[in-house]
Amino acid sequence: MSQRRMFSPDIVQSEEFITMPISSQALYFHLGMNADDDGFIQPKITMRILGANDDDLKVLLAKRFLLSFDHGVVVIKHWLIHNMIRADRYKETRFKKEKKQLFIKENKAYTDKNIPGCQIGNQPVPQVRLGKVRLGKVNIYITDELKNKYPPSMITDFTLYWDETDSKGVPRWKKEKTWDLEKRLARWKRNQEKWDYEKNQKFLIKKMSM
Repeated sequence: MSQRRMFSPDIVQSEEFITMPISSQALYFHLGMNADDDGFIQPKITMRILGANDDDLKVLLAKRFLLSFDHGVVVIKHWLIHNMIRADRYKETRFKKEKKQLFIKENKAYTDKNIPGCQIGNQPVPQVRLGKVRLGKVNIYITDELKNKYPPSMITDFTLYWDETDSKGVPRWKKEKTWDLEKRLARWKRNQEKWDYEKNQKFLIKKMSM
């Protein structure tokens, strides 16, 4: 689980947010700090520690800053606007059943309504490195299945290279005419093996000539 959390000014400085009671705003920030990497949390423990009451939670639900599920689980609606976790640090939520009930709108907000053009919530969402690119710019997300096929160091190098942005905040991979992540990873691995081999050969030649 990533230990870094961020909040978008577009959300927490909006009129809808700042007109809520201060206690509801404080609860929102604490839930955001303690939610898992998909934005899910059971809020009661956080509420008890903070001293928040049920009315504070009800305000966040009524304003739809939180979406609720059975068994006391909530998700932060604008989680993917606030935080998109770097692929090599991301850990999927344990609330997979609830995640399957969500959809993702074009602006990356969660919704429990199946609006045309929405992405299903349990499908991978492109992820970004926190604090490295502008909010709203989507970057590479690598599934656990693919990450297990390659060394962590290779995944990190691959992600850092392709997620690098230009002056407008557009990542390198989005400039490609076509993008097949699985093929790109396989090619990267082949090239890395070639680079490593050539590097070793040069080292051996230098060693032998000494």
